Amino acid sequence: MREPKKSVPQKEPVPESAPQETQGSPRRRRLPPAVTALLVFAAVISLLVFWDTKEKERVRQIQYDQGIAYLRDNDYAHAAELFQDVVGFRDADGLAIFCYAADQHAQNPAYGSMADKLAELELTYETEFQPQINALAAILKENEAELLRREEEKQLEQYSGKLPCDGMPVRFLEYTSLGPPDKIEKCKDYEHLVRDRRTRSMTWYNSEQQVVASCMSRFEDGSEEETIFAFRYYEQPIGRPASEPVPQTFGNPDWGDPYDVEDYGNAEDFYLGNLEDFGSLDEAELYFDNHHP
Repeated sequence: MREPKKSVPQKEPVPESAPQETQGSPRRRRLPPAVTALLVFAAVISLLVFWDTKEKERVRQIQYDQGIAYLRDNDYAHAAELFQDVVGFRDADGLAIFCYAADQHAQNPAYGSMADKLAELELTYETEFQPQINALAAILKENEAELLRREEEKQLEQYSGKLPCDGMPVRFLEYTSLGPPDKIEKCKDYEHLVRDRRTRSMTWYNSEQQVVASCMSRFEDGSEEETIFAFRYYEQPIGRPASEPVPQTFGNPDWGDPYDVEDYGNAEDFYLGNLEDFGSLDEAELYFDNHHP
């Protein structure tokens, strides 16, 4: 007979106990939901900014490459527009200047501006165009010199053999009918004034040392050119002729003097008393000295 199987006693499952933290191990804490959301938001924004920057760079590169293509085809006008739209990218700044100048020169071979700007350009990336830039700078420099020469001839023809006039450059006075002034005086503290405040008085005399003309000069409104103003020509020269003997008035007034200089103690007072008749203190002083005993 078979022996009956003995039943094996079943072990009751032991409940799993929570893991015991070892002493000294850091305790992990969950971040508050608000902080987590903020970090996620910052990460998304960073990705969007990065994508936007990369996209802008991609667009700028496309425009820049199109500009290079137009430049190689000598379509300077369209190339200049594209380079101006991406200023700051690679050689866009310099190429924009070059293309603008090249377009102006293509339309007008006598164009003579921007030579100095082109001479200063030095490309970093698109160096294949550097020889073209240097060649155009040399051409524009020659054109600029030719334009200045023509302008000089035009002005010389305008003023030569004629009386000076307000607004004409001082350098042309020697070509007028009066020639260069016989006397030039600087204003007070001339060397210490800014250029726009500096003035000079100019006087012309005849052979009898009488004043026949006078004017002032200045650099107006920051101009590089000194021009004249307040020009006056005297049909009746001012002053006693040098060949005429000085009368001995013995303190009596000069009856040939319509201004009665005897009534004034000095030339400045005389000038202030007759501002309408004398264009400058120099004129009044000359008249005062010639008529005051």
